[in-house]
Amino acid sequence: MRLKITTLGIMLLAAAALVPGRHAAAQKAVSGVVLQLEDALARGDVEALLDHASERIGITVFDANRYYSRRQARYVLRTFFEEHPPRRFSLRNYYKTRSGWFAEGDFWYERGERPLRVYLRLRWWRDRWELRELLIEKQPREK
Repeated sequence: MRLKITTLGIMLLAAAALVPGRHAAAQKAVSGVVLQLEDALARGDVEALLDHASERIGITVFDANRYYSRRQARYVLRTFFEEHPPRRFSLRNYYKTRSGWFAEGDFWYERGERPLRVYLRLRWWRDRWELRELLIEKQPREK
């Protein structure tokens, strides 16, 4: 639990540290990648997600936090989408950070009463935007 909070805290701090971009073409390209990732999450399309993944991708599903190769990530994500068939995914926001982009959205799934919160971290690497981390967590119940 502490690791999850620390990871989320670091990601949110990075998102708050907005800075002007250095690569105009890279900034333009990121919106297309974010929209492709939004569509892939809405459809539960593992291959489309992994098309944008780094060689090692951090995946956190609820409390399980690990880095995986693309091959391993394929199985983790397939299992997630089998257990949580998507109804829709809605992007809430995305922000420029010092090292890339941070996005957050809501993932509605079949049999789910409330959406799951999804966080994405992208970085510019070798002339392309790549998905570096994917964090999926349950939202706390409102009081």
